Amino acid sequence: MFSSDTDRLIYLSVLLGITVLAVLSTRGSLRQFLRPLLIWLGIFTVVTLGYGAWMSVSEPKSQQTITTNAQGHIILPLQSDGHFKATLIINDTPVDFVVDTGASEIVLTQQDAQRIGFNLDRLNFMNVALTANGTVATAPVRLADVQFGPHRDTNVRAMINGGDLFQSLLGMSYLRRFGSIELTPEAMIIRR
Repeated sequence: MFSSDTDRLIYLSVLLGITVLAVLSTRGSLRQFLRPLLIWLGIFTVVTLGYGAWMSVSEPKSQQTITTNAQGHIILPLQSDGHFKATLIINDTPVDFVVDTGASEIVLTQQDAQRIGFNLDRLNFMNVALTANGTVATAPVRLADVQFGPHRDTNVRAMINGGDLFQSLLGMSYLRRFGSIELTPEAMIIRR
């Protein structure tokens, strides 16, 4: 709900203000104090929930915009979830990735692998990968054609995850093809 320390500070300031207003608006018994306090807290809760719902509806769901500058550098904006995401064209099919410098390889979900033409029944899930969620079987594959922004590569090594994976991962085996990766507070800049 809160995207920054400023949002938290505003929230706590408003909450403190409501409490002070409730105290100042009453003089007398505890019952006289609690009634306006509860009314103000109810109003505050409704406004806070309404604001949160409005923000979640008004924010764009995906900002996976790949931009390139005049030198051909790829610029990925930081997403609201704290990740860098990119859509690559693999074998003429768009595939959404999370850029993951902790992943050794390009790792495809089973769904993405099927969309780009792999038959899972014909793959050999012979490798084992150690992940944050434990070990998982993987199948090595080669991607015939990969386009990332203005850059195109052929015969790219990748793995298909044999378990559940929320989104395909763009790992280091592919990122090493580029000259440098720069992180700024707002973006990742990838240079070939």
